[in-house]
Amino acid sequence: MIHDAAMGTCMIPSYANLFMGELEDKLLASAATKPKIWLRYIDDIFLIWTHGRSNLNAISAHANNFHPSIKFPSTISSSHFLDVMISLSDGILHTDP
Repeated sequence: MIHDAAMGTCMIPSYANLFMGELEDKLLASAATKPKIWLRYIDDIFLIWTHGRSNLNAISAHANNFHPSIKFPSTISSSHFLDVMISLSDGILHTDP
């Protein structure tokens, strides 16, 4: 089975997004505890987690052991994602550039 493709091929970003979409679906379906929100933009994932730090560590370990060559390094922030300030007020997400 081939696990790579030539860089510069115009369909590669689409293939990669399809692959990651399916992988994320399977990953989240098999997770013991699920995030309230899981959104991906290219190779960055934004999630809202309400189940405590130990369960966050558990899903991070689960994600990093789910596929032999795909890893999910993480940075935990309570207010920033991709240079956008994010806040939660009355159950509504607000953003400021």
